[in-house]
Amino acid sequence: MYAAYFGLSEPPFSISPDPRYLYMSKRHREAMAHLLYGVQQSGGFLQLTGEVGTGKTTLCRCLLSQLPDNVDVAMLLNPNLDQNELLAAICDELKIEYSAHASPKRLLSLLNDYLLKSFAEGRHTVLIFDEAQLLSRQVLEQIRLLTNLETTTKKLLQIILIGQPELSKNLRRADLRQLNQRITARYHLQPLSSQETSEYIRYRLEVAGCRKTLFSDNAMHQVYQNSGGVPRLVNVICDRALMGAYSQDKPQVTRSIARHAAVEVLGEEKEKVGATHWVWLPAVASIAAVLVFTPVGDRVVGWFSGLQLINELTSAAVDPNREISVEPSSDSEVGVDMRLVAKTDSDQPSLSMAPLPTTPALAASVGPQRVTKIPDVVASDLLATAMIDAPSLSELLREYAALNGKAEAFSRLTALWGEHLDLLDDNRVCREIERLRLRCFKSRGTWNNLRSHNRAAILVLKSSTDVSQYVVVTHVGDRRVSLDFAGEQAEYPISDIDPYWFGDYWLLWRPPPLRSLQLSLDDAGADVLWLRQALNRVALSQGNLSELDEERPVFDTELLQHVIGFQRRNALNADGVVGVETLMRLNAMLQGDELPLLIRSPAS
Repeated sequence: MYAAYFGLSEPPFSISPDPRYLYMSKRHREAMAHLLYGVQQSGGFLQLTGEVGTGKTTLCRCLLSQLPDNVDVAMLLNPNLDQNELLAAICDELKIEYSAHASPKRLLSLLNDYLLKSFAEGRHTVLIFDEAQLLSRQVLEQIRLLTNLETTTKKLLQIILIGQPELSKNLRRADLRQLNQRITARYHLQPLSSQETSEYIRYRLEVAGCRKTLFSDNAMHQVYQNSGGVPRLVNVICDRALMGAYSQDKPQVTRSIARHAAVEVLGEEKEKVGATHWVWLPAVASIAAVLVFTPVGDRVVGWFSGLQLINELTSAAVDPNREISVEPSSDSEVGVDMRLVAKTDSDQPSLSMAPLPTTPALAASVGPQRVTKIPDVVASDLLATAMIDAPSLSELLREYAALNGKAEAFSRLTALWGEHLDLLDDNRVCREIERLRLRCFKSRGTWNNLRSHNRAAILVLKSSTDVSQYVVVTHVGDRRVSLDFAGEQAEYPISDIDPYWFGDYWLLWRPPPLRSLQLSLDDAGADVLWLRQALNRVALSQGNLSELDEERPVFDTELLQHVIGFQRRNALNADGVVGVETLMRLNAMLQGDELPLLIRSPAS
């Protein structure tokens, strides 16, 4: 119902285990690494546990999509089975034919024959149990006996147990110690942190085609407080919050809407209403206590009484609808009127400041100023920002319309690569760029896509006249980006750019010395040797061991797993095919500071 209103392709917070929406937090990546490693080993048990709703089943579905073609999987979702039903269900999953009256012994024999045949054909069989904490002791013992199906050198069956924390408790029972000792890898999936919860919300919105900020930072923090970082609870709260914003005709989910949504879906509030009025008190009180004056140019702006501001804030905490007004001291040349309004239904308190000249002469010299609302920044930045009257993005787009052509933008982008491009023909610009040993890459995505590429780019912006303008972006932060207008740098909030940017962007990249820009399973030759060396270098740069044989010129299943792992860790399409985007990401890691980066490490 709300998807069209917010410009979404589909509801982003469904609780179905869709692998497309799996946000790979640090914990999820570690869990996936445990599972992939365990599946490639010879037999035994793997155990994955986590609280209800932490994403165990979704992670398992994602695992299934990453397994090589030579792996056969039997996944059992119903734990309420007896021993005979268990063997029959496994045979059904593996498409093993049996008679309706087959005995457990006959089913086990058929299963053993199937596994021996698969092993002879170079295939591997994995058995996955979901909700394994509900399996009976008798069934768990039968599952243990399945691992006795083996050759002289290898177990024929790999078993994964997925369940809630009670699974670990069950396996510690004395009568199940034999099974417990056969578990070769265990991982407990924890809920998301506060930061990961915000990233999770943004990620799911982007997958659903979101191009705008639909949840404020405070709203996402409220979701975390009420959900505890459990993805399933995050989904149901966010879904209800979007419905609430839609019903109120709001463009964004505020903290108040998120709080009400949590009450509706969870049945109770986890924090007291009104408690958030005190959140800003320590920060603003600290500003009031330490702020004596702030220089702006050669003037001094804003002498304040710290005690006066603290008293006003304390009163506002008791009466949330009260407006605070702190007058400047009589000694200041130019006063600054500080007003803070805290309302119970507002997303966050906002500090509004505007210079108040105290004499006609000073008023004439200062002139009219823009009143700027700025939340939670340091005092000096607050006052400085209040004095700035920067042009809006729409004004810059109009002013530089003639200079924001495609060729001009590519000329500035190639300059960031240390190259010079003379051509001003839009239709031939990429062909000329290839002469500089660079390649154009055009795509459509989100801010997170740009962050993951981490290289200066060209945004295709469209103003009200629907004319495309090509603007170089040189830095992307969490909330603000730096744009290049004909050599002039300007910084704007992401929310200011969103109405003009519909996801189209261009990048430049320097391809490696390969014969083909696509490598896949069973390829062979010098290009595969380069790929192995590149993956090893990336692993070493990240403090990991280089595991690939650099002398083997074949794209085998071992290399395939390393490629898939690299793609997953870098939010790429994990299909095991090394195409342009995978090569771009590899090159970015190998070249490092040689690239014009969007996000630089503190050391750089």
